[in-house]
Amino acid sequence: MFIDDKVLSYYLSDKKGVYFFPDEFACQMKSGVFENEYYRKKYELLKDNGVFDKKEILLEGVYSGSILKRSLANTIAIDFELTENCNMDCEYCVFGDFYEQIPNRKNKSLNLNYAINLIDYSFDLFNDSDQNFSLGKPIYIGFYGGEPLLEFNKMVEIINYAESKNLKYNHLRYSMTTNGTLIHKHIDYLVEHEFKLSISLDGNKNHNYLRKYKNNKECYDDVYNNINLIKTKYPDYFKEHVSFNIVLHSKNPVEEVEKFFLENFDKQPKFSSLNLDRINKNNEIQFKKILPEPEVKIRIKECYDFLKNFSERIKPNYADFFDGDEENFIPTGTCIPFSRRIFLTADGKILPCEKIDHKYYLGKITDNDVIFDFEGISNKLNKVLTNIKKSCYNCSNLWHCEECIFSFDKNAEKLICSKFTTKSNIKEYYKTIIETIIENNTILSNLINDYYEI
Repeated sequence: MFIDDKVLSYYLSDKKGVYFFPDEFACQMKSGVFENEYYRKKYELLKDNGVFDKKEILLEGVYSGSILKRSLANTIAIDFELTENCNMDCEYCVFGDFYEQIPNRKNKSLNLNYAINLIDYSFDLFNDSDQNFSLGKPIYIGFYGGEPLLEFNKMVEIINYAESKNLKYNHLRYSMTTNGTLIHKHIDYLVEHEFKLSISLDGNKNHNYLRKYKNNKECYDDVYNNINLIKTKYPDYFKEHVSFNIVLHSKNPVEEVEKFFLENFDKQPKFSSLNLDRINKNNEIQFKKILPEPEVKIRIKECYDFLKNFSERIKPNYADFFDGDEENFIPTGTCIPFSRRIFLTADGKILPCEKIDHKYYLGKITDNDVIFDFEGISNKLNKVLTNIKKSCYNCSNLWHCEECIFSFDKNAEKLICSKFTTKSNIKEYYKTIIETIIENNTILSNLINDYYEI
């Protein structure tokens, strides 16, 4: 597929690849008349290697219990929601007034036995050479909240227990997402254990107005000072291990935020969007006021996703190198559950990642057991795939979809994908992304070195 019918420079192959063609070659190729012998031979070479082959649409892939279990054995991370409690009250928090409240969420903290049981269960799979083929790869133990540093001592206990276990084929690393207000108390420990630290900050003081303490006091100065503490005391650690996560809203335009982080910390932040699920009808008007204006500019993550999807050499996880059977293609952009992470909530529910609504949990931890019904999980997921498959067949973004099935309303009579794309729209979108990548020659190297680590 040519991206632009007027400028025949970029061709997207159904076989996964982006090709840049000189205009003269592209015109001769499209007309089928080759005046240049070199171009004719070049075309034949590309043709013989399947560049112009049309990919048959076969959405017959399904999940199975064995696939899910193998994915867990090769996961990149085990993440723990240490506590539901937080020392802040951000206006856009998914547990705040803008959203329908989650039943039984009462500032619980994670039962240490739940964490120990999940570590025992997971480590047994990691040490199974028949299941684990990610040999030598790190396994991250990650911590979320609420605010995870409110449960610092429990975090230390979990780490001590994990390090007491024998891992035959892998080694441990650590990560944390934090609001940054308590870092000054624990930074020495975090540096000693080389935590990958993701700090939530929406930009400068004006950008950060939605992030406040429970007493309504602004938190910006405390977080900014803590960041500079790390930068000054541990400059090498700050450079290699600290990143920033920004939630886009009506008062923090992308370009202003990027400029702030570049000038103050020499960092490129990662952007998140406001959650649009479970909006409280009573506060919907106020919520719409904090929604950002639609961005015209292509963000770095979109370029990363495009490069990932159109390259056979860039994979988000090790297991993907072994799962290339296109005849068994699974529709949507859903990760194979547990292939990237296992997320344990404070009340013992197991999710495939921290972004998914807790009502879609796929397993459960008790004081005495880890409950996984891999076949039952796969049957439920396959039922959703069957319902959405017809829409996928007609979508121009079928092969490069980023939509997760856990975002669908599974109780709806007919599933509707909000990312359904027409051919004209996808051409324009890809054209803009390719031009952005060409203008910024660091995007590919940043993708390999940073974005898909964890």
